Amino acid sequence: MLEENLQELTADVVGGLLGGKAAVAKYGDTAGPGELCAGVTMSGAWNGTLLVRSSPGAVLRAAEIMLSVALERPTADDLRDFLEEIANVMARTLKTVLPGVETSLPFPVVDASAATTLGSAVKLELSGAPMLVGLVAAGAYAAQTKDGVTS
Repeated sequence: MLEENLQELTADVVGGLLGGKAAVAKYGDTAGPGELCAGVTMSGAWNGTLLVRSSPGAVLRAAEIMLSVALERPTADDLRDFLEEIANVMARTLKTVLPGVETSLPFPVVDASAATTLGSAVKLELSGAPMLVGLVAAGAYAAQTKDGVTS
């Protein structure tokens, strides 16, 4: 039940921060070429990881919305930094309604395709490109991997 409530809350947070309507969806699709992924570990009242997977175009649009400025020619490093900050802001916003939850620093996920089998996610379209935000309970990712490799 907590997982479902967190998914609904995440949809509200994503929609509120980035505008538009976000819907709970399945991660069933595979990561596209060049997609980026970042995460933030959460522990306390809920233990798991918030993951954000996105195309570079959607990351750029989200950064422009959050910064209220048009960005010209961001580098690949800029886009990774923006995505990590988006994940951080979303985790910290969720933290306000989950007393006693601590968050890690945001981290990049090197293989975005590893974030495709983690269950349900919140999906938001930004400039025609999807951004997926998923909450993965502690142990769920490890259960789906063997020797650190997604099966």
